[in-house]
Amino acid sequence: MLSLLFSIFSLVIAIISFVLNYSKYKREMYNQALFSNENHMMDIESRTAKYPEFLRFHGIENPKEFLAQHDITPPEFAYLVNSFTAGSLFFNTANKKKRDVILRPNSYRWIMCKSPSVKKAWPAIKILLAPGEYRNRLEDIIYEE
Repeated sequence: MLSLLFSIFSLVIAIISFVLNYSKYKREMYNQALFSNENHMMDIESRTAKYPEFLRFHGIENPKEFLAQHDITPPEFAYLVNSFTAGSLFFNTANKKKRDVILRPNSYRWIMCKSPSVKKAWPAIKILLAPGEYRNRLEDIIYEE
């Protein structure tokens, strides 16, 4: 009888271990896919520095004029989009308790968000950032008084 209980207990532990490992595996696969996609996206986004006309594919019919309206050059635009995209990668994959570190007062991105130049350029930049909590948090920082 004791042997049967021990076998059942071992089976339950094995099943729990399998489920936890499978869940971790799926999460790791998702994060790898996300990292790969974001790295490729950052490479593609950086090309807008040289070829701002690529922004036509994001609904901006006259990209150079659009960027000029927001007082930003194509290289500056590419730099900011890449920087904020890199931040989103950390924010969206880090532990929820730790991810806020990149948006705390006096952090690298918080200081960027407080820049008057970023505030003016934000309507152009956010076009290439995925809607969601990260973009909303950036916008809150940019427009808070």
